[in-house]
Amino acid sequence: MYAVAALLINAFVWGLSWMPFKALALAGLHPLWSTALIYSVSSAVMITLCREIFWSLKEKSGFWMVAATAGLTNACFNTAVTLGDVVRVILLFYLMPVWAVLLSRLVLKEKLTPLNLGKACLGVLGAAVITGGMQASQPLVLNPIDLLAVAGGFLFALNNVLLKKMSHMDGKLMTLAMVSGACFTNLALALALMNAGLIAQPALLSGGNLQLLLLWSLLFMAANVCLQYGASRLPATLTAVLMLSEIVFGSISAWWMNQSEIGTKELLGGGLILMAALLGNTRKKPLSTHI
Repeated sequence: MYAVAALLINAFVWGLSWMPFKALALAGLHPLWSTALIYSVSSAVMITLCREIFWSLKEKSGFWMVAATAGLTNACFNTAVTLGDVVRVILLFYLMPVWAVLLSRLVLKEKLTPLNLGKACLGVLGAAVITGGMQASQPLVLNPIDLLAVAGGFLFALNNVLLKKMSHMDGKLMTLAMVSGACFTNLALALALMNAGLIAQPALLSGGNLQLLLLWSLLFMAANVCLQYGASRLPATLTAVLMLSEIVFGSISAWWMNQSEIGTKELLGGGLILMAALLGNTRKKPLSTHI
């Protein structure tokens, strides 16, 4: 009971995570700045807890790869969900099964089974339906926001594959890699793009927006705790279903707040992507959810 509630809380927090990024963007804060600031709190906490573990780590290349993919995942997804249609972005992001099949073969040398190929085909078909590519009069068109959403899903799948490859490492260390990567990678990207004149410098926030930043920093930390608690106590199949409820929370909240339109192609394409995500999910433990 408590484990199910914990996973639903995690999914609920991530399903509504588009809201602070859009609100802060209206206040003059690009999502790269917002992401760096939101993750600064959890990064500081994890650095304090894990500094001795990190310095004792002999092989640090895996740590930096996880940090980089985690940071770039957040950069792509948070920017896309801030600037684009929330439901469309979330659904395209969840093309992860397609990328997971390919990356597991390339990185982990896992065999391509008919089941995995079926998952990949379902995911591609779902994306084609969402973007209009199933109609001859409306060819498949991915705009820059779509590309960011797809890239975010690819990077998230790569992050999961890397976590699986380095499952022998301390779990706290991998959490440190993900949260610090989300903070410092986005900070570096924001500084680089600002110096290039592509994004504005961060606006001075009022008390209300500062409170919003702090609130969501704490909510993301709480969501991660809920994920670790629930996923360690429930079967993987149930965990997968509960984690995917994030799509439901995100879609309904975006539709309710007039940030998205949910039509036939979104329902059909999203259903195909959900089927791909759930098909054959029999791991003992999920690798990760959002970072």
